[in-house]
Amino acid sequence: MNKVYTQFAKDMEQIIVFVELFSATRNLARHDLKNMRSKHPIAVEAKTVHAKARELSSSAVVVYDGPFLTACAQFEMAVRDMIEAFISNLMRKITDYSHLPKPVRDWHPMGCAQILLNIRQDKFKHLTPDIILQNLASCIHYSPKKPYRFTLEAFSDNERNLKPDIIEEMFKTRLGIDKVWQKLSRENDLITYFGTYNSQLVEKLAREKLKEIMNRRNEIIHRGKEYYTPGESEIKECANFFKVLILSFANMLEKHLNAL
Repeated sequence: MNKVYTQFAKDMEQIIVFVELFSATRNLARHDLKNMRSKHPIAVEAKTVHAKARELSSSAVVVYDGPFLTACAQFEMAVRDMIEAFISNLMRKITDYSHLPKPVRDWHPMGCAQILLNIRQDKFKHLTPDIILQNLASCIHYSPKKPYRFTLEAFSDNERNLKPDIIEEMFKTRLGIDKVWQKLSRENDLITYFGTYNSQLVEKLAREKLKEIMNRRNEIIHRGKEYYTPGESEIKECANFFKVLILSFANMLEKHLNAL
């Protein structure tokens, strides 16, 4: 799970760097470079960037939509990757299929059925009906020499925006982890982020924050007349919150796995 967080944190840092770079470019356009006579390559490139930056209109801030939407998409992917990593680790830890948590055993065939119905979608190109059916069969006829195999996507695939209630439902019905937000509220990183040791308040704030971000995402995609683009600070705040939330997921899942 920590590997998922490490890569995700790097992705969020790249988004922050991008918006800072765009902001610096717009700030450069406010300066007069007419008296810059240097032929140094850096000066030449600065003049090129300056000229292009001055071509940007005030509506160019719509570019910020991209980083915000990317952060949301990467967050949802990280949650899916985290679920798959948890299931992979669970298979290694519990080799006897009958000893797995009942919700995990119950969900796998249901998730596989959903994938089979949509097997022609691009996201399932790496899978075939035979692979899925063989994995299902392995859960019935397994042995130390032929361990059971799960189709990981059966647990992680999701067509809905990962709002707080959807995440709670997924973790409960698919992984057997109840009250996921209550568990997350006890993680030190979220406690530090919100600056309070009141776990109920941390849970409330975390849920509200994620819901607000996901609603903002939908506003960007389905924009109306009152739409406004996110600013630099909003994007950076979103990326930093996602980093803390994914790290908290990783730590919480690790603790849950160790307790099984």
